[in-house]
Amino acid sequence: MSAGYLTLKGRDENEEGLDRKMTINYYGRMRLLLSLLPSLRIAARENGEGGFKPSVLSILAAGRESAAITKTLMEEGNLDLSKPGTFSPGNCERVTMSSSSLTLEELSLREKNIRFTHVYPGVVAGTGIMREVPPILRGVWSVLGPVVGMVAGAKAEDVGEGIFSLLHSGGKEGGNLFLGQWDGAGKDFRKAKFAGCKSQEEWDKERDSLRQGVWTWLGQVMGRVKSERINGLGLWSVEQ
Repeated sequence: MSAGYLTLKGRDENEEGLDRKMTINYYGRMRLLLSLLPSLRIAARENGEGGFKPSVLSILAAGRESAAITKTLMEEGNLDLSKPGTFSPGNCERVTMSSSSLTLEELSLREKNIRFTHVYPGVVAGTGIMREVPPILRGVWSVLGPVVGMVAGAKAEDVGEGIFSLLHSGGKEGGNLFLGQWDGAGKDFRKAKFAGCKSQEEWDKERDSLRQGVWTWLGQVMGRVKSERINGLGLWSVEQ
């Protein structure tokens, strides 16, 4: 799952009343993943214990999560950023990145035989990510993008190979969840030092609360757009 784009617009609601960028970055990805879970479970059973684990990949921005912003918005009942004056590109990014990692962590705990990966690819030129910005900025990026990619980014082929490796290895720590950069490095949202908590035990407890809150919120959002349960998870499917 790698759909995404940059935009300078404010909140831009679709027909269901959901912000379009949040839908592409988070709601739509999770809807697709949840709808495919039955097939992933079948694949895992057929491969047997110790066999190849089916993999789920979300290419977005692991390492750019924010526990503080997510917690504040959750306490305000505003994770969808629908309250006036709260939507901004920064808040949108932090909420969707945090929610993605927390939801994949929840699923990794429920589905031990499926591997989940949320990865940040860094700067990769030629992806069409600028298609929603004003024409003048697209023109500037068409010139500067390749230069930025060479200086601060990586070759698309290297990123692809790195991500492919992660899908099979799970990164340095193994397990069935990886959060970080395409090369296996980067910030892991599960580590206390990246969340500003004094101890790992404290962060684990707080993250459990955040994870359950995001899981419940996702179900509520999907419930607003279509009243049909999916996959036995107590979540609701989005109208197709």
